[in-house]
Amino acid sequence: RNGSLVKVWRGDALKGGTSATLEASVPIVGGENRLTAYAFNRDNVKSSDATFTVRGTQSKKGTLYVLAVGINNYANPQFDLKYAEPDARSFGEELQRQQQRLNQYSRVEVITLLDREATKTNILLAIKRLAGVDSTTPATGVPQTLDRIKRAEPEDLVVIYFAGHGLADQSRFYLIPHDIGYYGPRNREAITADLKTVFGHGISDQELEGELEGVDAARIVMVIDACHSGQALEAEEKRRGPMNSKGLAQLAYEKGMYILTAAQSYQAALGSGRLGHGYLTYALI
Repeated sequence: RNGSLVKVWRGDALKGGTSATLEASVPIVGGENRLTAYAFNRDNVKSSDATFTVRGTQSKKGTLYVLAVGINNYANPQFDLKYAEPDARSFGEELQRQQQRLNQYSRVEVITLLDREATKTNILLAIKRLAGVDSTTPATGVPQTLDRIKRAEPEDLVVIYFAGHGLADQSRFYLIPHDIGYYGPRNREAITADLKTVFGHGISDQELEGELEGVDAARIVMVIDACHSGQALEAEEKRRGPMNSKGLAQLAYEKGMYILTAAQSYQAALGSGRLGHGYLTYALI
């Protein structure tokens, strides 16, 4: 819809037959809605586009959701940081202040997950709620701030910010939440020997892709202020366009997402004691 992916069927859509009917409910916005459908054959060759236009009669202001995650204090204190928590807090506050001044959205909801609240479960639950997947009563230990998240609508803007540790492994990238899962010393040899545990507790780019695919917002912005964060934008296919491939970079193209990272895949993300922030976040705020 209007250039942003709203539904995808993975795998063999024909299920061995010669034709198939696939149905999905697609919310529309006020004004023109350009609906486009296409398919790929078994050789990953894309079909021509089928297009249809429908006009929505009701226009409304959307909601701006800001999910700001910052982790200074990790479950393993040897991995503690100095600027991630104030980075996330300041980013959310400044974005709220500026957007309220611009008055483009009916309301601005800033949801912060800081330190011990920034677990893998809570971060993924927040994105699931934006996708309308989980609207149940929160379990014990889930921050009440997540109750303010509703399913994102086509008029909404979703901004996801993460400041903390990041880790690249070959073609994969991982956000490292508070519950790192590793409690040994912070040295390369020991961590390398237990990487499976760290990765199991981390949030991979594949997991982010899977959760964000269902978020049906007008625009999605992701800011990753973490070491090696550029790895999140590596793609199987270097070409741009509708491709039958997976990955956060491909999803970003299909949804029209903006993704900003603080480092290349081989770099550390730096900060300054004089500024009291990471360089990327300081430049933004």
